[in-house]
Amino acid sequence: MRGVWYWVRSRLCSGRAVHMILSVLFLGGVGFLVIGRADEGLPYSAMSLLASGEKLGSFSLLFSSSSSGGGPCKKGRKAYEEARRAIQRGAWREALVSLRRLLQKCPDFVEAYAVMGDIFQSLERMDSALRYYRLAIERGGDRLDPTIFYLAGKTAYQSGEYGLAVEYLARFLEEISREEVSEEMYGRVERLLENARVARRLAAHPVSVQFENLGPAINTSYHEYFPAITVDERVLLFTRRVRGQEDFYVSVRAGRWLPWGRARPVGPPINTPYNEGAQALSPDGRFLIFTACNREDGLGRCDLYWSEVRGGRWQAPVNLGAPVNTAYWESQPTIGPDSRTVIFSSDRPGGYGGLDLWWTMLTDTGWIEPRNLDTPINTVDDEFSPFLHPDGRTLYFASRGHPGMGKADLFVSWRRADGGWTRPKNLGYPINTINEESGLIVGPSGKDAYFASDRPGGFGGLDLYRFTLPEGVRARPVTCVEGLVRDKETRQPVAASVFIVDVEDGDTAAHVFTDGETGRFLLPLPAGRHYGFYVQAPGYLFYSEHYFVPEIEVEDTLPIFRVEVLLARLKPGERIILRNIFFETGSASLSSSSRYELDKVVELLRMNPGLEVEIAGHTDDVGPSDYNQRLSEARAKAVYDYLVAKGVDPSRLTYKGYGETQPLVRDTTEWARARNRRTELRIRKAP
Repeated sequence: MRGVWYWVRSRLCSGRAVHMILSVLFLGGVGFLVIGRADEGLPYSAMSLLASGEKLGSFSLLFSSSSSGGGPCKKGRKAYEEARRAIQRGAWREALVSLRRLLQKCPDFVEAYAVMGDIFQSLERMDSALRYYRLAIERGGDRLDPTIFYLAGKTAYQSGEYGLAVEYLARFLEEISREEVSEEMYGRVERLLENARVARRLAAHPVSVQFENLGPAINTSYHEYFPAITVDERVLLFTRRVRGQEDFYVSVRAGRWLPWGRARPVGPPINTPYNEGAQALSPDGRFLIFTACNREDGLGRCDLYWSEVRGGRWQAPVNLGAPVNTAYWESQPTIGPDSRTVIFSSDRPGGYGGLDLWWTMLTDTGWIEPRNLDTPINTVDDEFSPFLHPDGRTLYFASRGHPGMGKADLFVSWRRADGGWTRPKNLGYPINTINEESGLIVGPSGKDAYFASDRPGGFGGLDLYRFTLPEGVRARPVTCVEGLVRDKETRQPVAASVFIVDVEDGDTAAHVFTDGETGRFLLPLPAGRHYGFYVQAPGYLFYSEHYFVPEIEVEDTLPIFRVEVLLARLKPGERIILRNIFFETGSASLSSSSRYELDKVVELLRMNPGLEVEIAGHTDDVGPSDYNQRLSEARAKAVYDYLVAKGVDPSRLTYKGYGETQPLVRDTTEWARARNRRTELRIRKAP
């Protein structure tokens, strides 16, 4: 009879019978197909196999006959017939009652154990399903069809019994040939076996982690999930579902270590009578991108929408439109520290599997065509729920395709110097479990993580929790620059662009815009680098400062930089200090890290053709004054030569050295001397 079963299975694998689900019952040595439609409440294993593309059909009974030679013992015939009829009707609980009576009378009828395992799968009672599959294996002897090992292995994996999963799945692959199943199915079993091996290793080496509920100010008896937080950790935005209605709620606190205030609805125009969810905040909290489905202005099932804060008020959301949104599913965005890069999940064509991660960027002409993040991030299964940390290089996401503990695990990957991504790393157990984990975000410390969980001890449903990431999966710490940009003369707020640049490679590390009504900004600043800090607006001289954030391990030593920037209009006599022009010690040779700022000066002059400037060099008071005078003159000349070499008309430039005669700070400390060593740009003639 094993040959009969293989014929049924091969027919299903070929795709010629995949629209009908069945149970195979053996009565008197003859196999019967109990056939029903895929949407009529059939066993879990059959439905899940079809939904996942595993076209092996149903495995309710897998054996040729009982040990008595062709069916149940005589005492169990009535219960057997009752079970068969119940299965035909899809009455699974009734079938379980009959099967239990059957096994009381015929304890060696192994097919009944397999059927009960199949039915418990349909009821999502995995522990019971595994118990009965194991009983079928123990009592089946050499009459076992290999498919029982696949079913038992998959159920063991779903139950968190990873050692058993490895044993059974490996046995399945040992006993079956590639010709007996589809190539797709064989590959799925191989991946599941790899998952089980990884999960066994992770479970055997748990990471040390404690989960802290965010408390009653945030969590309720309803579901709270998808947290988003600003880079100063003062604003927490999340989704709450109340009786099927999803809306955004916000909590505010005065400082990083203070308790959260009671969460309030964000309100209109963001919250509507429809559902809003799966949102992302820009690090400064001024931009919101979220998911909304089945809207009148939508392009597909679910689209991405954006809004911004102006004067403390959220503006009406706008559909991102094409090419970001399509006729397919776009959801779960994350916003990069430049406030222009967005990574999201989509099932659009051109990906590797079901859901893939894609990225796009806002340019001066609009959103660019989204690009797939490619391997090793995306797999043939689903990747979703991305979070790009404010350090700009650490990506957390959920995946059903990378080896893990259960339905979906959380992973981390780091951006390489060439723009690609490292092989994703599992966050470990018990962060990941047999359940589905997603919606993780990580605070500016790089180690404080937030996510939703329905673990015991909460307030009900999904609650928001905080925990400390183990070493090895943390992001780079990030602090911030917060401040105010105003007009130097009127003291009125200025709508300006604020950004930081890594002075070593000229890459923009973060970019925000001030609130045009208040002039305020909040800018992430990753640790471990030297940065040029710039503020610019049309009609003004740009502002330049230099920051160094050391590599640190203790979060509370991260400095928060606060600054008020007074932008000077383009008029004669106004000047700026070029804080990111550097020279070798005691030399007039420009450092390579000066190029970005020098090019900013070139850009300023090109955009304002009537502008004429003086380049002024200044030194500290160390050394003879005549030496300092010559050095300052040579350094000003070096800047002049660079600008001329870049195409600036020499008639628009003059240069002069002032030596140590015009100190900004009259002090002998090293900090004061560093501030006095500088290059200035003074306007001689305005356009």
